[in-house]
Amino acid sequence: VLAISDRDDAAAREAMQAHLRGSQARYRDLLRDMRSFTPAS
Repeated sequence: VLAISDRDDAAAREAMQAHLRGSQARYRDLLRDMRSFTPAS
């Protein structure tokens, strides 16, 4: 948000890319955890 308000295109792009990489990693971890989950019988 600061980079956008400062009109710093490069910093905003970098921040969004870092955000998306982190989101992707968290999503992959969640999927991996869900695949290994076995419901109690």
